[in-house]
Amino acid sequence: MEIDGIELGPRAQLIGVPHVAGTKEYLVCTEGSIRIRVEGKEYAVEAGDVLAFPGDISHAYFNPARTPARAVSVVVLARHL
Repeated sequence: MEIDGIELGPRAQLIGVPHVAGTKEYLVCTEGSIRIRVEGKEYAVEAGDVLAFPGDISHAYFNPARTPARAVSVVVLARHL
């Protein structure tokens, strides 16, 4: 499992790197608003919201506002035996 804080400045974007097959990602927005693009679909995540999505496909984070946005990303890595 990986837990990371994310801070996006105004209008900033962060390109996520797909993880190993079967990985799940959970993004908790703690401040502001973040748009998440997952395989071409866009989701709005506001402060207090959580978005769960497959972490093994292309994804990106974007702050559409003129103020900073913050989030916590929890990545649950797939276990391969």
